[in-house]
Amino acid sequence: MFKKCILIITITVTLSSCWLSNPKDNPYDPDNFSLPVTISSWLDDGVNQPVITAATPGSFTVSWPQITGAVKYEISDVASWSPFTTVNNVETVSSSYTFSCDPDLNINHYIRARNSSGEEICAKRIYGYFSLQSSNIQQFQSGTYTDDFKDGAIGSAYYKYIFTGGNSSDITEASGYMEFNVTVTDKIPLLFMKYNANSKRYISIKYKNYHHKTNDYYDTGLCISNYTNNNHQFWVRFCCHYNYTPDMVGTVIAVDDQSNTGSYIINQFSSTELFDQWFDGRLVIDRSDKVIKVYIDGAQVGSDYTLPIAWEIENELVLVWGHGGWNTGHMSRIDDLEIKSADILSELGL
Repeated sequence: MFKKCILIITITVTLSSCWLSNPKDNPYDPDNFSLPVTISSWLDDGVNQPVITAATPGSFTVSWPQITGAVKYEISDVASWSPFTTVNNVETVSSSYTFSCDPDLNINHYIRARNSSGEEICAKRIYGYFSLQSSNIQQFQSGTYTDDFKDGAIGSAYYKYIFTGGNSSDITEASGYMEFNVTVTDKIPLLFMKYNANSKRYISIKYKNYHHKTNDYYDTGLCISNYTNNNHQFWVRFCCHYNYTPDMVGTVIAVDDQSNTGSYIINQFSSTELFDQWFDGRLVIDRSDKVIKVYIDGAQVGSDYTLPIAWEIENELVLVWGHGGWNTGHMSRIDDLEIKSADILSELGL
């Protein structure tokens, strides 16, 4: 399911990022496209990036400093399933804009800075879907957070989301664990949580995993997304089997490649598949060196993975447990969740 969505996003962003010599032409007319086209990323210096400055369940506001040479900013909302379905397309001279949309539409938002000749200086994609969902969670968790899922109720630290047409019972806390099911095709269950690292260097996320697949298209995992600059995100999949190009088998990380094309970099930590059994999965993030370590049952698997150089891992993060796979019948469980932050690894028991 998730990989399927990634492919759709790839098509959307690539096409809608193709800009013409005459900016007055309709960029959503298929006859106007000239492929391939590569656009530049927004100035990724930690200062000039657009960031989410306000969010409510129905909308969110993105703000940015004025970019040198830019005389206007073009704002486009494009439905992910069709590069030619424009929900909104406006221009502004302001350096902020408020987006609103139905979160079920999974809208992609683009901000493009243009000079006086209409040429694109740089562009940025914003994942409105993650913004809208995380805005439903009132508080960031911090320090050491644990949950053994034994009280039988999904706590206030989480936001449960089911796509329209899905079943609310596809996420349940019962029998001492959190369980995710896919009972309606393409209506995946998601669980959101916000975490503040309190400016610590390291973040450790550990929990027990159980995975069951019904076909070879299973890509359940945990997404780590920056709360403000949220097109910096990656998925860690402790156990997956997804026969598509590129294949994802075993334990992998899928990282947004920061090219604004919607592509992901796939790195395999281990080819071993761990279906239909409980095991401990652990992710350790080094925010300073941008390094990811993955552990299975207490032992590190694969080599350290270094995120692309443009990446920043912010202090405030959105965690999303997403249960995915094509068709129905897939199931996963998590238990004994523990999240910690520290300045030295020994404080995390490493």
